[in-house]
Amino acid sequence: MTRPLPEPTWNGAAGTIRQFIRDFTWFSKRCNFPSDYYVPDILSYIPASQFKVWERVAQDHPDWDDFVKKILEYYPEPSLVDSSSRMDQFISENKAQPHRTSNKCDFFAYLRWFTIVLSAIEHHRTVPNSEKVSKFSQGLSTIVGALIDKHKPQDMNEIIAAGNAVFDNIGLLDLKTKALFEKLVHSNLEACRQSVIYQGYTPLSSANRDEPGLTVISHG
Repeated sequence: MTRPLPEPTWNGAAGTIRQFIRDFTWFSKRCNFPSDYYVPDILSYIPASQFKVWERVAQDHPDWDDFVKKILEYYPEPSLVDSSSRMDQFISENKAQPHRTSNKCDFFAYLRWFTIVLSAIEHHRTVPNSEKVSKFSQGLSTIVGALIDKHKPQDMNEIIAAGNAVFDNIGLLDLKTKALFEKLVHSNLEACRQSVIYQGYTPLSSANRDEPGLTVISHG
């Protein structure tokens, strides 16, 4: 049984309009709708708060390509300055609340949001891998950032591999060392580097990332 195609939806947010138009175009093509009907058809998906603008543009630009070009003028993408400021704000918010990246689930939630914020900058310029890694690390809790830095990641794929390795091996710590880890979440970099957790952590080689990389040092 063929599954029905999900219809496109849009809540009126400027940040998702381009995705909505792509989804609508894909949906219409899959349904074999004539392109002459794209403009009037898309109006049925537009929320009331935006409808008058879309209706006026539709009346003046019945051709689909012209319509899309014109309607997007009402929803400009963020400038490079705005996108860069959003990245700085995002990093600052996470630095102020280091527990946001102190466990594996939250770490990867941070990674997803970082990718979204980063993509806005990449609309305007190429972001070198070194800058991506540096920016990403700035928003991490200090101990997590220090442990990941031991892997010397060169790009975001290596960040992901290092993150998996770090959190998987934190799970091997005894209760006393885990309690120390929780304290180090709020500590400075020097304290983290002097800790038994940092000193005892052996990063995985690129050829051996699936093997444990943590040596637990005795507290004495």
